[in-house]
Amino acid sequence: LKAEEGDDFGDFQVIICGKEIGDITDTHKMKKFIRKAEEAGVHLVACGFSLNKFKIDTTKVPEEMKVVENGILYNFQLQKKGYNSLSL
Repeated sequence: LKAEEGDDFGDFQVIICGKEIGDITDTHKMKKFIRKAEEAGVHLVACGFSLNKFKIDTTKVPEEMKVVENGILYNFQLQKKGYNSLSL
């Protein structure tokens, strides 16, 4: 989309929530995703609620990722600002 839209691409954020949140602390697994996200101008966001619920060591969250208190609430707040949302 960024290649098609250029400067009109806007802000694209991926919010990671749920029981698989622990995967973000696997540097080998995340290195490729972080690089691709940075190249595309995509911001990766981790859900603090999920990190706490599944007892994930927050010091191991990649520094390239933003941590928000509640990923679902953060998503709703983005939608109120006009963002579109897609859940997978």
